[in-house]
Amino acid sequence: MVVDPRLEYVAMGHIHKSQNLNKGNHPPVVYSGSIERVDFGEVKADKFFVLAEVEKGKTDLDWRMLKCIRPFHD
Repeated sequence: MVVDPRLEYVAMGHIHKSQNLNKGNHPPVVYSGSIERVDFGEVKADKFFVLAEVEKGKTDLDWRMLKCIRPFHD
């Protein structure tokens, strides 16, 4: 993955699965995922949000799992 070296953190949206596409490298390229289950494919999926501490040359991510989210119902 080629990432602009001027960036310290890349936060992306739309993908429901939480993931860091540049794990172990700088800058992190992160999908935090959706905080709500939107279909039956996500019934057992853990949901997260990210707290990012961003400094020049260093970004620390704190992935926080949501413990009390509503169950999915059709």
